[in-house]
This record gives sequence, structure tokens and C-alpha cells, in this order.
Amino acid sequence: MQKEIEFRGSPSPMKVKSNQKNQNVIEGYALVFNKPSRNLGDFYEVIDPNALKETDFSDVRALVNHNQNLVVSRSTSGTLQLSVDDVGLKFRALVANTTYGRDLLENIRNGNIDECSFGFVLSKDGDAYSYDESRQMRRRQLNNIASIVDISFVTYPAYPDAKLIKPESEVNLNDKNLSDMTSEEYDRYKRKLKLELELM
Repeated sequence: MQKEIEFRGSPSPMKVKSNQKNQNVIEGYALVFNKPSRNLGDFYEVIDPNALKETDFSDVRALVNHNQNLVVSRSTSGTLQLSVDDVGLKFRALVANTTYGRDLLENIRNGNIDECSFGFVLSKDGDAYSYDESRQMRRRQLNNIASIVDISFVTYPAYPDAKLIKPESEVNLNDKNLSDMTSEEYDRYKRKLKLELELM
């Protein structure tokens, strides 16, 4: 029996820039460890730092809104690069020069799309539930993800802090520690960044 594919948002900002060949590249984290999701019904979710130890990344697509017909890049073609570090699953996606690829970049520039998500298949017994008294709801921890199916640039993610940084910015994300910011801190930082760009 085939395991169900699940979709979740990433609590980490991303950035868009041009490479040396003037091609558009999106970089960031498809998922981040130990960051809570939104309320997913009767539970919320976090990803354990060891959840990707045995994960299959052999064929991952970058999509728009998890639509399999809107492929932006793919690991098997070399246009999508993935790596795991202490923060989570890092990606670098070379955006296809297609109508929807250009539309995606324009929507990112306009702020219409500024969040991401990922699709995955969980290993057997790969999760565990507990009860969070402070939130008065169940907590699901993902301990073993069998495979990552896709990463996706979306309008509605499962995580509240999954944000894109506008393409005009060349901000060093590691220096700013954006993945550690609260939503309010991130919004203040984004307004400051926008003002700096307007003054350039």
C-alpha cells in the first residue's frame, strides 16, 4: 500500500537572485527543524532534527502551489540542489524560463507569493503524538521522513513564518538569522529592507 503524500509549509524565509549567467535562482529552506506549524486541525506539528537522516531525495521537483504541471526545477536535471544542515533542508532552485516560471518571479517581486511548502511521505512509525498543555492541543513530531516529493512556492502554507525575500535584495540570510525571527520582527525587518531599496 502506497503511503499518503502530505504537504507542509516551511518556517524560513527565502531569497531570489540572479546567477552569473543572469538566470533567476531561488534559495532558502524547504523545511526547518523544531519550528511549529499552524493548527492543522486538532494538532500542530514540528520536525525533529534527525527526521531527514534516511530520507530519499533522488527525485524532487520544485513546483508552483504543488501543481505537478507547473515544474520550476528538478533535482534529476541538476536545476534543483538540496542539502541538509543544522537548520533544515536547504535548496537552490534555478527557475525555468517558462511562462509560469516568469509569472512566479513576477508574483514574488510584487509580494503576491512570499511563502513556500514541501510535499513528503512519512516512514512507517515515523511520527509521534503528545499533548501540549500550554496550547491545549496535540503535538505531532515528525521523526523519520521517507522521501521528499516536492518543494513548492505557495499562496497558503501550513507554517505562518514561511516568507520570501524580494528578488531585488541580496541580503545575507545567515547574517540576519531570519529563521529565528518572530513574525512581527520579520515584518519590521522587511519594511526596513523595502525602505532601503527605495532609497537606492
